[in-house]
Amino acid sequence: MSDTELRRLERSVVAAPDDPAIRWQLVHALERTGARTRRVLELMSLARAGDRSALEQVSSRIVRAHRTAPLARRSGIRRAERVRQVVFSESLVDACWSDELVVLTGSQEIVAFDLGSMREAWRVAAGRSAKPLLAGDVVCSETGRWRRLNVGTGDEIATCASQLALDKLFDSGTGVHVGALLCDWRRGPGRGVVGVDIQDDFGQVLWRHAPNTEWQSITAAAGRVFVLRNRAIEAVAAQDGGPLWTARGPEVPSVTRGSYSSEPHELLADERGLVVVVSKGANLGMVQLGLSEREATTGAVRWSTDLAAEILGAEFNGRSLDGDPCTSVRLAANAVIIPIVDEQNTVSLLALDREGGKRRWIAPLARKREVAHDRYRDRWCLALGHDVAYFGLQRARDQLEVLALDLDTGSRRFSKGVRLDAPQPQSGHLLGHELVPLDGALAIVARFENATVIAQLEG
Repeated sequence: MSDTELRRLERSVVAAPDDPAIRWQLVHALERTGARTRRVLELMSLARAGDRSALEQVSSRIVRAHRTAPLARRSGIRRAERVRQVVFSESLVDACWSDELVVLTGSQEIVAFDLGSMREAWRVAAGRSAKPLLAGDVVCSETGRWRRLNVGTGDEIATCASQLALDKLFDSGTGVHVGALLCDWRRGPGRGVVGVDIQDDFGQVLWRHAPNTEWQSITAAAGRVFVLRNRAIEAVAAQDGGPLWTARGPEVPSVTRGSYSSEPHELLADERGLVVVVSKGANLGMVQLGLSEREATTGAVRWSTDLAAEILGAEFNGRSLDGDPCTSVRLAANAVIIPIVDEQNTVSLLALDREGGKRRWIAPLARKREVAHDRYRDRWCLALGHDVAYFGLQRARDQLEVLALDLDTGSRRFSKGVRLDAPQPQSGHLLGHELVPLDGALAIVARFENATVIAQLEG
């Protein structure tokens, strides 16, 4: 189909937005031209208008994408040529997203935003302490209840009474979803782990692990749940919560030596294995990092490394790592990507090979003095596409720089300055931002004190 004919169909839809026959013509035309994202956006418009066939296609696509296509597999962009932005006049929090939609919590309501069309998709009222989580549909944990909302329209599908407040929700791949609890409203703070049914018997708790105890980190992959608590790593089966193995002791012995405590800090897992991030506190708020990778089935250590001593070496003159990079580590298929700041105030990305924990590449990005003041949280943000690492740096009150690096070599693809359109000074300072890799684009969700900006970089 020619571009001229496609533009004609688009103009026809604008002229007659309530005519489903014309919209379906455009959907079929977009499918023939391979414009997948725009096709889904038109399907979502039809679904919101009550078209049952479109609703089924949208729901099945998002469920399939959520289960089988993690964000770390999105096709990256090679250059950023255009920036589109939308500003909300409120600070929205608790963002979660799929490849088409970002869902946020506003003041007593939940807002879903269509990342392709850069338009609000739907908005529904929400109760106190509402936290939306994506699991095919949107699961909303509120005070005293859970709700399941259709991801395409926001319509309520199911609801149940529950005193459990969800902090995270994982699709284990077994049909059982794993919920990490923030608290039990009846018993106070207690961060256990539960297996729940969110399909047939919505909200039914199938098993519990470590009820009413604190967990430091939790993740799930390949039918297993990994919980870090009391300085020990526990693996349980996602299907029934049965114990699999427990690991305790120093992950990286060289990091453990010295007068400061060292312990596991963060867990990351995929089908390949479990990566443990180890931190060692030091003076002046700095930390040293160690990493290890364990077999998911047995807990046996494949490799471990002390970054400062073994990876950076004399070339870096023993420079420490700071800026709390522990929670910024990301897993790619063949590498672990880590943001670091050295004693020369240079922000860099470090890639370790997952075969043996050896250094693959290191890429300096910027001087720290150019980055926003330490009082602002989330000074940087790291996200992975299929073959690219995106890194966001906060430069000023309303400015970001987004850099893209090739995952295989660390070479820079592009660097793009983005001035966010939040009105100043009423919007206040930029509190943090998230990068969301899309298919052929990159979305930015930036939260100010009194506003939220959603921007999109397109190649």
